Amino acid sequence: MRVTRPAEMLVNISGEDLIRGATATLLLAVSCASCTQGDDEPPLAIRLDPVTAIIEALGTHQIVALGDWHHNLQLHELRVELLRDPRFPAVVDDIVVEFGAAQHQDIIDRYVNGGDVPHAELRRVWVETPSVTGGGWDGPDTEEFFRVVRETNLNLPEDQRIRVVLGDTGAETMEEEAALIRREVTDLGRRAVIVFGGGHFMRKPMWYPISDPEWMDYVYNHPSSVSTVAHLEAAEVSVFSIHAQPSDDFVTVQPDSAAWPTPALAIVEGTVLGLEPFATFDFKGVSLTVPDADGDGFHQEQVPADPARSGLTQEQFDAVILLGPSEGMEFIRPIGSDQQD
Repeated sequence: MRVTRPAEMLVNISGEDLIRGATATLLLAVSCASCTQGDDEPPLAIRLDPVTAIIEALGTHQIVALGDWHHNLQLHELRVELLRDPRFPAVVDDIVVEFGAAQHQDIIDRYVNGGDVPHAELRRVWVETPSVTGGGWDGPDTEEFFRVVRETNLNLPEDQRIRVVLGDTGAETMEEEAALIRREVTDLGRRAVIVFGGGHFMRKPMWYPISDPEWMDYVYNHPSSVSTVAHLEAAEVSVFSIHAQPSDDFVTVQPDSAAWPTPALAIVEGTVLGLEPFATFDFKGVSLTVPDADGDGFHQEQVPADPARSGLTQEQFDAVILLGPSEGMEFIRPIGSDQQD
């Protein structure tokens, strides 16, 4: 069971050549697409290989924020592919993950550097997380992620190994997550990929037209609604933020993307995808917890995001990853979840 923060109460649910290459890719992603559009129309987004785009973004940004959809198989496989790419260790120092308890940093440090860590001790890293209880992270995908980091590191010199920073401190606000990332990564002159739920990376909160707009305004403007990415950028940390979800809604805005091999990454600034209200791509029928009119309790409301107040896609994220049709999405069931149903 997830322990909610105040803002979450609404929802249940690196060298010169590399930098030149990254800049060329980013420019290509926007400029070449314009060849297919009229002068008065925004250019189409173009497909980029996600692993290459992430690696190149690390050449120009201190942080690449790779939004997570918890236990989604397609995203998990993409992260594993990234870890196994021989280009990756040269451009990254750290990976900061939501699915690990910060109090067990010593355990994961030993493990990913090849130390002898009994399995029961290792599991404490993702089972004893203060913000997610009930074994919510205890799945084979979580364990495989850490194992692949270990395997990657064992083929690298010690001074080039990737450090995993465990990001769950039990923090009540995303400001504290950003402080951890600054303390462990950017203040030390290091670069990182950070993996948290996508809501941690939106540059502005979503606004929902619930029956109690004053409560919505309270949540929308609450300090804990300021995302991890927004806090990092306020501290002048350069962030490349990526949102991932099924392709269906993107296809309705840019039909040719239906033919893209997935997963596919697209840089959105100035494109038809970027200029679309992000509410278009927000999950439909989100269940919100709203105070009762008499103030004595709460009830559920199914409300889509407001397009005008929730910002354009390019205001929220730098890029999107299309994972494929929603009907093809697969999820890895956490261990013990049968007992929790």
